[in-house]
Amino acid sequence: HLAAQLAARFPQASAQTIDFLSTGELLYNAHSKDDMDYSPLLLQYAKAFENELMLCLQSKNVLAADKRYTLGELVQHIEPYCDAKTAVHARELLKHRNRAVHKGRTDSATLQSVRNGLLNKGWLEAVLRLKA
Repeated sequence: HLAAQLAARFPQASAQTIDFLSTGELLYNAHSKDDMDYSPLLLQYAKAFENELMLCLQSKNVLAADKRYTLGELVQHIEPYCDAKTAVHARELLKHRNRAVHKGRTDSATLQSVRNGLLNKGWLEAVLRLKA
């Protein structure tokens, strides 16, 4: 049900991206009120963005289609293909993603900001438009 709703909302997103978003939303709905480290949740949203950015750059033959890339590598290549706002959001997400992976705890406010950016403020849609 959740995956179908997300697929309808983001029809250009890949099945893998929908899976990442669904997992993030499922975890968010179950734990958004808990006092915890939200890094695992943030990483699901970051993976969704990273996957679509990689698919976009591969479709434009900027990156090899047979390789996987880190979000940091992808962000280095995005600027010629997007507006300045999307590049800023990609760098912001990279900063939060790296902190979640390497330095420890992600707080609720950071998770809310990333989730809201991707789902409600057009971060994901901006990358999906780049694929077209």
